[in-house]
Amino acid sequence: MSGGGAAEIERALTRIRERRRIAVRLPHWSVAPQLIAGTDLILTVASRVLRRIDTANLVVVPPPFELPGITFDLVWHQRTLGDPALDWLRGQVQIAAA
Repeated sequence: MSGGGAAEIERALTRIRERRRIAVRLPHWSVAPQLIAGTDLILTVASRVLRRIDTANLVVVPPPFELPGITFDLVWHQRTLGDPALDWLRGQVQIAAA
């Protein structure tokens, strides 16, 4: 629903009295690895993302400070409670996200 992950990074940097200079903002992270390859830019992504991208031209390192996990919320309108198809779909989303 929103790019909430950036807020966690900003809070972590604030705790260690650092800040980042954002060079590029993208609507989706999937093109970022190709964009930063061969530059001195840094891309911050969830570790599970690394399993899905080609990191051959990148140096992958853990962050130099602790970052909290990212929480996902599943939200629906109460009028859909009890709808068998939507109950099934919500269950599938929960399984996939687990």
